[in-house]
Amino acid sequence: MADSQPSGMTSERVNFIIALSAILISAASFYATYLQADAADKQVRAMTLPLLKFEHGNYDMAADKAALNFTLVNAGIGPAVVKNVEFQFDGQRFSSLHKFLDGCCQQSYKKYLQYADDNPQASMHEGTLITRPLIGAVLPGQSEYEFLKLYKHEISSDLWNTINRERWELKFGVCFCSMLDECYRSTDGVETEAVNRCEG
Repeated sequence: MADSQPSGMTSERVNFIIALSAILISAASFYATYLQADAADKQVRAMTLPLLKFEHGNYDMAADKAALNFTLVNAGIGPAVVKNVEFQFDGQRFSSLHKFLDGCCQQSYKKYLQYADDNPQASMHEGTLITRPLIGAVLPGQSEYEFLKLYKHEISSDLWNTINRERWELKFGVCFCSMLDECYRSTDGVETEAVNRCEG
């Protein structure tokens, strides 16, 4: 009489299934951990993402006076560090506010600078041009950084009128980085793209 094959699974097969199940469970656990870490990373990035845009105006509502202003606004959540800026005007590019003013409004700007040299004690409301440095400026999330202000006054009227006319032709570009050292370049707050670093 021939020997019959034992029914059911052998111990080797049971061990194989147990081992395979353990591997699959470990892989699933690893994938779940990866998804959780990726979601946490995206949340951190979203919480630290800055978004800079340029705004300009010609009236100070608080003072109820005509006043030109150039302002950077951080519409994002996280802080932004300004690395470099570019003023584009009439086919030219300027790397600073003063170079732009000299390029767009040379005659009235030089006339104004001569007045400022002759009247160093003039106040802001007497038409003194107030500027703040842009490079290295830190803007917290949901904050504003006014870097030019000029009240309309007898001594500033020529420059005021020139800037007020030409500001509509200005395109402002800025390269800035987040606290995670992730950098972005924006032009007029419309075209924002990630970059490896801010040159210059």
